[in-house]
Amino acid sequence: MQKSIIISCLVLCVIGCNKPNYQSQQQANATLQNAGDYINNNFDYTLFAAALKKTGFLDTLNNPNASFTVFVPTNEAFNADSILSPSDFDKIPIDTLRTMMRSYILRQKLFFSDIPANMDNLYPNLNGVNLYLSAFSTSSGYTSFFLVDGVRVTGFTNAAGNATTYDVPQANAVIHVLPTVMKSNAYTVQDFLTARPDLSDFVAACKHFNLWDGLKTANPATVYAVNNAGMEGRGLTADSIARLDTSQYYPALFSGYVEYPHHLFVWDLTVISAFANATGVSYNSNAIFPLAGGYSFIMTGTYGGFGCYMIDLAGNYIGPIPSPYGYPETTPYVPGETDFTCSNGVVHILSDLVVLPSAVHK
Repeated sequence: MQKSIIISCLVLCVIGCNKPNYQSQQQANATLQNAGDYINNNFDYTLFAAALKKTGFLDTLNNPNASFTVFVPTNEAFNADSILSPSDFDKIPIDTLRTMMRSYILRQKLFFSDIPANMDNLYPNLNGVNLYLSAFSTSSGYTSFFLVDGVRVTGFTNAAGNATTYDVPQANAVIHVLPTVMKSNAYTVQDFLTARPDLSDFVAACKHFNLWDGLKTANPATVYAVNNAGMEGRGLTADSIARLDTSQYYPALFSGYVEYPHHLFVWDLTVISAFANATGVSYNSNAIFPLAGGYSFIMTGTYGGFGCYMIDLAGNYIGPIPSPYGYPETTPYVPGETDFTCSNGVVHILSDLVVLPSAVHK
């Protein structure tokens, strides 16, 4: 799916990143194994292997007559998600864990070179749910990006140091290593928000400002949900929101947090800019969403980080965070709370409002 966003025309400064050396991967691949054995024998993947064993998928991945692609989170990826030992998987209902494990597996071998150089190529996992794969590479192969459901796949520099590969081929599979876990689920955006008590004030605002019903059916949507701490820190509770007269505010008060028809992961900003730069056009990493009344909601960021702010028709910053130097101050995201991939969109969690009611009062 092509990203239908407006990118502002400024220069993206492409910065380098440290990559693991591929020589160790080549040595590990000297004798190819079936995927299950490879994962089970790798010290960096012991938690993923434990979850595969518990759900029965480790044996599945050792079928020599089948072909798989497996996106494998490292132990550090699970640790960041509060999974510190195999016993932590006992806290997850077994059906939920099976669904989680199936989300990381495709029933085909998929090398990086097999993926079209495009955004949001769709490939079904074992749950029958499409994963969003985006791929970009320069002609030299040294600068490249590979994303799966918003997670940047770990790249390995080859022995010559002049190209990057993402493939760890095994006898019956291709392994791709993930530095963070995917946040993929089969819920609608509405169901996801409902299941999060810490987003109840935002849910109340969506309902009061007639944004709620679309989050069940509209596809796709990118939602920037402000958590309760951020809402209540600005004096907005479910009770106070219910008392707001919607006719007295421009829709920008809350419509900017719900963007249709857009499906935007955080890393997409960087990859879209890389595609643009490769054609000789300079762009910065801003996604600009025009709103009614001449306002614009802007998501800006690069290399896995982002913030949001709002401007009026004249281009003036109208956010709640003081801006002593005249530049927009971005509302930050909650670390680890981005790229929740739902059946009809993506959700990112913000820690503050992007605009106060007083700034868009009629």
